[in-house]
Parts: sequence; structure tokens; C-alpha cells
Amino acid sequence: MVLVETTMLTGDRPARFRQAADAAAGPIAEDARKPLEFAVDVRRARKAQIRPLDLGGSAGSPIEPKVQAAVPHELDAVPVFEDEQPAHAPREERVFTRFEKWKNSLLDLSLRNRLLNFKDGKSLPIECPDPARLLDQLSAGHRMKILGQATVLDGRDGRDPTIFERQNEDGRRAYLLEALGRDELCTQTPEKDTDARLTDLFRAARLAFEEGGANVLFLCLGFLKWQPQEGAGPYRAPLVLVPVQLERRSVRSGFKLGLHEDDIRLNPTLLEMLRRDFELRIPDLEGDLPSNGSGVDVAKIWRIMRENIKGVRGFEVTDEVVLTSLSFAKYLLWKDLVDRTEQLKQSQVVKHLIDTPTHSYSNGEDDFISPSTLDYAVDPADLFTPLSADSSQVSAIIAAQRRKDFVLFGPPGSGKSQTIVNMITNCLAHAQTVLFVSQKTAALEVVGRRMDHVGLGDYCLEVHSTKAQKSVVVDQLASAWRTRKTATEQDWAAATADLKKKREELNRLVSALHRRRPNGMTAYEAFGRVVVDRGSLPEVRLAWPAGTTHAPEDLAAMREDCSALKNALAAVGDPSQHPLRGIEQTKWTPAWAEEFKRHAATFKAAIAELLRTADAFATIIGFPPGFYNH
Repeated sequence: MVLVETTMLTGDRPARFRQAADAAAGPIAEDARKPLEFAVDVRRARKAQIRPLDLGGSAGSPIEPKVQAAVPHELDAVPVFEDEQPAHAPREERVFTRFEKWKNSLLDLSLRNRLLNFKDGKSLPIECPDPARLLDQLSAGHRMKILGQATVLDGRDGRDPTIFERQNEDGRRAYLLEALGRDELCTQTPEKDTDARLTDLFRAARLAFEEGGANVLFLCLGFLKWQPQEGAGPYRAPLVLVPVQLERRSVRSGFKLGLHEDDIRLNPTLLEMLRRDFELRIPDLEGDLPSNGSGVDVAKIWRIMRENIKGVRGFEVTDEVVLTSLSFAKYLLWKDLVDRTEQLKQSQVVKHLIDTPTHSYSNGEDDFISPSTLDYAVDPADLFTPLSADSSQVSAIIAAQRRKDFVLFGPPGSGKSQTIVNMITNCLAHAQTVLFVSQKTAALEVVGRRMDHVGLGDYCLEVHSTKAQKSVVVDQLASAWRTRKTATEQDWAAATADLKKKREELNRLVSALHRRRPNGMTAYEAFGRVVVDRGSLPEVRLAWPAGTTHAPEDLAAMREDCSALKNALAAVGDPSQHPLRGIEQTKWTPAWAEEFKRHAATFKAAIAELLRTADAFATIIGFPPGFYNH
């Protein structure tokens, strides 16, 4: 924006542009003899239908513009407008490493981040004339009751609400301070909306703690109103973030606000944004926050912030107090990458992801033991798995104990938590420490319950929860010391020796089932064939002399014979219903044919004799001859 004295440019002898700009800058200077009294926004006046007065009158003649000859002027240099100036000096183009890309992706310095561009949403603004006193009361263990607008102005405190509404700011401040002394916080939000917002914040904080184990409910003391450039913003960024918690005994009792055990912090994302985008560092706020006898000194923090931003246009500190939910998960990851860069690069996994991300990863030739050789490679005395596990899970358990890097995949219900418990137990038995982390608290609780079930719950220390207090840790260590089992190494050796013996017996049985026989088949395959074909094919029993061994060629020949027999049976039909089913002769000879004819003639004569005898017997008993034919 450039301020110009326009009358100097429109007179009979117009001045240069630079002279007009210098003349306009005079009245707004701090030491001006005739300072600027007021300014009129012509554009906004036009929009509001505000027109200049017609000083010429309706009857007068219109003012005719004077036509002047063009006066040659030497042009001044084009002025540099502030909107055209870059906010920062241009930076040299650089190639970001993979590690730097990780950090940039984790640190969100855009206006989507509520830590930089705070939107009220479901937050609850608090009327508090003395935030420092509020923080002192919370630090002293006070529980603050939050009152909605209807509760504040209902007259129950003996004051007339209509008179109260007409009080000036000093009276309002006095009333709010009195309420603060009674451990009450006031809002301008209606009572119904206040209860609804508190309920939403309470549920959101509880859900976030159950899933991630971190508190997300904060009382924001003070805001920085900032503008990245002229015409943009202003935006609001919270300053002091006080971790709090909402409590209530019942639905009717309402919520009370108390201090959470987490540390009070300054908005870390805001400090990083000021350092990167505005090259503004505030060393006094980068370490431990200023404190007084009661705790964190909020007033001093605001004073330090005001002193550092007083030269930045569009920046100012406000004393707003807001209850809201915020998350620092990505920032904490980013801070770890910044503060522990060299330490992280010592990890083989991180080194691989940075240097050779497109290559396959392996930290050893034998990362996993093959399930088929597991029983021969691992002695039962060296394996501690209180819960059941198959061979693939045992292979992963051994890999974890040998400090191998791997990812264990498995759908829900496949036994991942059970395998993790076995991993932890086996590592503890080999004098190793285990850090078990999870994005969701539910996963930690499942493993914790299983560890309690197998009797190892006292050896698990919760370091990131409400139980991570000094007294609780000391009590847990004492409990683990007192509840040590009385089992000795001799008992373990005897039990594992018996287990090893039974395992060898089972392995011999498995080896016998899967050993290839001379005919090329295993007993396991033969049993499977019998089970599949049982009931669908006629049973044919074959016998060979003891000690008979069939080669694969013999088995192939028998299969060919069976195939031929199958074709013959298909042509003949069911042998049990065939007319020749009584014939036992398997080979045809001329002698057998002559003998068959002789027996057939004898059989025919015997039948004729039987018929004659039957007719004679029928005549004797009174039946007609040939009655049996009917």
C-alpha cells in the first residue's frame, strides 16, 4: 500500500509521484506538527450508499474541468508495493533427503492445523479475567465448575439479572473474579449448549485416551493473532496449553474441570512456524517455561511473546481462554526425528529405509528357522511359551528372541496377541527387556490381561498411562519381588527332558508317515487315498507274500491292470447279477469244453427224468400233468 497526496498530482503544476508520496507520509509520522485527524474509506462509503455533498448547489452551473496543456515530466522509478515484496528472502533450491521428507510430512505448518489456525468448532470459550489465577487454582488441586450463560444470570446469587447486564466492564470483571474465587468458571454460551459441548469434549477425550493412551483435552490460555501477509487472516494460534480433564459424579451433578498430570507446554507448532516462516526465535520459551512460586507463569510468557512480536505487523497477543481438544501426535514424532537423528540412523531398519529403500531387507542369512527343522534346531529347555503356538509362530518367537527385525502379519483372530505374549515371555526368560508399544490402548490391554493370566503381570511395567506414577511403580516392583515362583531350574530341566522325549516320539511317527516307500508313495498319501475312495469303489483285498517289495514300475503296472479290469467290468456289468456268475473256470481249453458238453447232456437228461416223475406224482394226487408250468 502506498499513501499519496492526490491534490499535488491534479493541480495546475502537478508534482512528481515521489513528492506526492512524501507529502502524504508527513501527517502520519509520529513527530508530525499537524497529524492526521481521521481517514475515510471511500470504497466502503460507496458500498454503504454514502455520497459526497453537492457543494455547487442545484441551481448553479456545473463545474467545467480545466483543460491544460500536457507538461512533460521525467518519470520516477516504479514504487515497490508491500504486496509485491516476498514475505521471505528467496531460498536456494535444494534436494531434500528421504529423512528430511519424513520430517516435513510430519510437521504440518499449513492453515489446516488447528494449532496455527484455531477454529472454535465444538470448543468452549471461557470468561476469565485472570488466567494466571485460574492456573494457580488448578495447580493447587481445585476442581472448577463451568456455568452456562443462563446459570450466571439466573439471579440465584441475590443479584438482579437486569441490573447485572447493565453493569460496566469493571462490574463484570468483579463478578467473574468472585465466581473464580468460588471455583466457578463462566461462559457466554447458553446453559444447554454448554452442557452439550462439555459432553462432546468429555467423550472425545475419553475415546482418544482409550485408543491412543494420550490426553487431548487442553485449556488454552492466550492466543496469538497473526497475519502471514497483508489481506490474509488474521488467524489465531493458542499459546499456553494446559492439559486438563473433565470429571462428573453423575449426569445431574455436571462437569468439573481439573488439572491433568501431563506437563503444561507452549504451543510447539507455533514456535516452529515462527522460526521457519518468519525467522523469529524466542529462546526464552524454547526450554522450560518461566515459573513462579505456584507453577507456570502465564503473565510472563505473554510478556515475552509480546516483546518478541512487537516488530511484526499484524501480530498481537490476546488473553482469551478456551477449552478444546488438540493432538500433538505428529509433532512428537517430528521432534523425535529432529532431536534423535543420529541415534535413529544407527538402527539397521532406519538405515535401510533411508539409504536403500528399494532393496529387500535382511539383517541375517537365517532370519527364521524353517518349521520343518524347528524341533531339531531348538531345545525345549530354551523355549518358554506359556500359550499354545504352531510352528510358524514358534519360528517368529525365536526370531524375536534372537533380535531379528521382521513384520508379523495376521488377520483378526489368528493369534497375534497370543504370539506377542509368547515373545515377551521367551525374551524375559532369556534376560532380555521388552518395550511393547501400540497406537491403540486396547491392544496394550489385551496383551496385559494375557500376561496376568499366565502369571507374569507383575513383571510388566506400564510407563505411559495413569499408572505411571512413582508410588505405583515402586509398589509394582515390590510385588514382582515378593511373588517370585518357587520353581527351580531342576524342575524345569526335568519337565523339558520329558517334553523332549515325547516330542521325539511324535517326530518319529511323523517321519514314518511321510517317508517315501520303494513304490514312491508315503503312508500318509496311502491313508488319504483310502479315506477318499472308501464307500465309492468295491472293496478288493489283495495279498502278497511277506517281504514283497514293489517298485514304482510294479505300481504303474498294477494301475494299468486295474484300469483294464475297470473297462471290462463296465462291459460285463455287475458280476453278481451275470448269468455265468457260477462258472469258476478262468481259462478255456478243448478238454474243458468237451467236459462241459457231457455235463450239460447229463444235466438235461436229469431234468427230463425229473419232469416225468413230477407228472406221475401229480396223477396220483389228482393234479393234471404239467400243472407246474402254470
